[in-house]
Amino acid sequence: MSARVINNSRMAGKIKAILFDLDGTLIDTIEDIAAAFSAAIAKDGLEPATVEETKLVVGRGLVNALKGLLEIRNHPVSEERFTELFHVLYTYYEEHPVVYSKPFDGMIELVSGLQDTYQLGVISNKDHELTLRIVSELMGDVPWSVIRGMNDEYPRKPDVGAFTPFVKKMDLGLEEMLLIGDSEVDYQSARGANMDVILVSWGFRPREALVALEGACVVDSVEELKEAIYAL
Repeated sequence: MSARVINNSRMAGKIKAILFDLDGTLIDTIEDIAAAFSAAIAKDGLEPATVEETKLVVGRGLVNALKGLLEIRNHPVSEERFTELFHVLYTYYEEHPVVYSKPFDGMIELVSGLQDTYQLGVISNKDHELTLRIVSELMGDVPWSVIRGMNDEYPRKPDVGAFTPFVKKMDLGLEEMLLIGDSEVDYQSARGANMDVILVSWGFRPREALVALEGACVVDSVEELKEAIYAL
């Protein structure tokens, strides 16, 4: 586990809620996302998206991810064509969201062990309805206080406004929440909100990219994550 910088203005034990990023943190969704990308870009005769390509572009919503994939493939398209391709992507993903997806090993047990001590939430830049469906199907037994994906009501991470529904529903301040994620987007979200953040290395970003973030706490196993949570 890398060294971390904790908000020193906070007394130990003040964390009352834990918010989890979805993709790459709680659940390994990468193969289903790659399959949806592949269905879309096949319409333009492109080879299927690889898992490696998909990991590079996810994290800021599916629209931005598809834009990133087309840039990687050096395949510019018109705005109209992009809309058509995205429709294919979204329709495919909506119909096949959990063919390959599954919780990362140990995460169900970890979250179940936290539920008596903390309020728990899921925050994702994925479409809200898809987020609800994936969490419900794969981790539906957890008593989540709030599950929130993207919609028109609130901005996406890393905008601090993404945390508004959690503040309202949990009746807590941001300084009482911990964010757990797997990318620079999660790091930027937490830093902008003055929240503590723990990054997991089993997600969609290379470990070296995470440890390069100033003051980042990076964990390599669920056991390390558990230790880091209870150390706050």
